[in-house]
Amino acid sequence: MELVVENLVAGGEGLARRADGLVVFVPRTAPGDAIKVEALEARRGTWLASRWSLLTPGPDRCVPACSYAERCGGCDWMHLTLAAQERHKVALIEGTVKRFLPAVALSEPVRLTKGSSPLAYRSRLRLAVDAQGAVGFRAPRSHSLVLIESCQVARPAVNALLGRLLAISSTERARLRGVEEVELLSADTAPELVLRLSVRPGVHLDPSPLAAELAVPVVVVGSREDDDLLQRHVVWGALSIEAPVSAFTQVNPEVNRELVSTIVELAETARLQTFVDAFAGAGNFTLPLLGAGLRGLAIDCVSSGILAARSVARDLGLPFDGFEIGDAAVRLKALARSKRRFDLVLLDPPRSGAPELLEPTLALRPRVVALVGCDPVALARDLRAFVERGAKLTSLQAFDMFPQTHHVETLAWLEFTPA
Repeated sequence: MELVVENLVAGGEGLARRADGLVVFVPRTAPGDAIKVEALEARRGTWLASRWSLLTPGPDRCVPACSYAERCGGCDWMHLTLAAQERHKVALIEGTVKRFLPAVALSEPVRLTKGSSPLAYRSRLRLAVDAQGAVGFRAPRSHSLVLIESCQVARPAVNALLGRLLAISSTERARLRGVEEVELLSADTAPELVLRLSVRPGVHLDPSPLAAELAVPVVVVGSREDDDLLQRHVVWGALSIEAPVSAFTQVNPEVNRELVSTIVELAETARLQTFVDAFAGAGNFTLPLLGAGLRGLAIDCVSSGILAARSVARDLGLPFDGFEIGDAAVRLKALARSKRRFDLVLLDPPRSGAPELLEPTLALRPRVVALVGCDPVALARDLRAFVERGAKLTSLQAFDMFPQTHHVETLAWLEFTPA
């Protein structure tokens, strides 16, 4: 069948309709693209064009900046002009929020904060390794490996390490057969580069020979070194966090600093004094808020990150008695039972959102809930739950943390009227 793509939907795919109204989702397309569908497959009650060819390009389509873009599973929007990417990200956020909250009118259009470049921004890359020790990205919706020499969206230092990894000796290449994935990480200070290895089940691998050949630290995921090795990342002004390589950090340091600065600025403007950061990680938000003069509590289930954040707070002369290891929902419930109150509850949950934190958060009677999310649908669901319980959405801002992809980070600022 021949179809024309109408628009882009959450998840990044194009939406097209057959003459009889049948909706077909088409990956890696642009609005206005005329396509010929060559294969359809059912997917959770909908239809996906698993194979198609382009007949006529739409006005938003461009030549990708990367020669691997059509084969690699990574940058699913690189075929869109940068202006179109930004426009559609804002439209996806606004449209999704309107769908979940039709009665809520945004006071102003969603503003998208961008970095200085849509390329060379990623501070880390995760690549697959095949049974022969070859390294590359997975193809879209496939286990097939796309061999690459460099990545256009990775920092130069990360690409330099990738080049060295691709040039390792045959002996080390053979040892890589016991590895499922490699992750290349960069940071602001030494160790600037680190390589992490996820080994196959039952494989015991000594990383020291590879470390010697690459002249960078190499750690095995799940090992003691994985938790002990720290990298420093500047997150707010001159303030840095020290994150274990096993801990989560944002892949776009420049845009992350903008996000952190916005949260600190909003908290200062609202004259908030206390906070709880329920998914604190290595202190990405906690340490800047403490540095701005707020007092608060950081919670995370990953002990290595929270202990590293506590150590940095102590070294900086900041309060360091409010760092707790544990599940966010369990700890917030315990705080509510203890009659603790916080001006700000900061939630930066996994992609699936934080529906289980609604009641524990409300029990803390915050003045403000700051909700951060990279999935518009999950974010909108959580927003609806808070708005239905009396919150007012006073600010909705987007941060282009992942240029060339459909993913976008969103910050929602929710205020409660004092009882």
